[in-house]
Amino acid sequence: MGGGGTHYYNFDGTGDWVVNNYIDNDNNAGSGVIKSGTGTLYWYGTNVSAAFISGVVVNGGLNITAGKVVLETYNLLTTPGIQIDTAGAGGTLLEYNAPLTNTVLTVGGQGTMSGIISGTGPLQVNAGALTLSGANTYTGSNYLTGGELIAAHSENLGTSGPLGVGGTISFAGGTLGYSTANSYDYSPRFDTSAGQAYNLDVPSGVSVNLGVV
Repeated sequence: MGGGGTHYYNFDGTGDWVVNNYIDNDNNAGSGVIKSGTGTLYWYGTNVSAAFISGVVVNGGLNITAGKVVLETYNLLTTPGIQIDTAGAGGTLLEYNAPLTNTVLTVGGQGTMSGIISGTGPLQVNAGALTLSGANTYTGSNYLTGGELIAAHSENLGTSGPLGVGGTISFAGGTLGYSTANSYDYSPRFDTSAGQAYNLDVPSGVSVNLGVV
């Protein structure tokens, strides 16, 4: 494309994909990732320091139209302004699975997504600490099966917020973290089914007024 445009990588089909490196272009053109098959894309970074990565997904974003994407490393989607779209066919899922201690990769699991997450699909945090600092509009559920999901953007009720709009927050071993940017009462969205373990992480100086739990 002569150094311009956005280059998309489309992972399709019923089988699984494993990516063991960052996806980037050397000529400053944009990169984008599409997950359109029913299989799962497992995406790992390398042990290269993030300081050497000029931009992982520059402006094309990550679009999940079918299947599942599992982020196994914390800094795969760090460029501000990206859009992660979990809309599309049923069964889509974006999963964050970046342990804080990783014996294989010399990276930690504390990641931040500042781009807008849109669509109808769910988000799951399984390991590591994921901070959502964008005005997200996705309507899918949040599954906290491990690690911590941190709300780090103000809430605009019914329109946008770090945890999306209206989706259930389910606790199955994970933690919901608050920040100085957000002390909103999310308890009306908590899953009330049997076996829930409500784990909250509230920083010093922040007050969270929970409703009915």
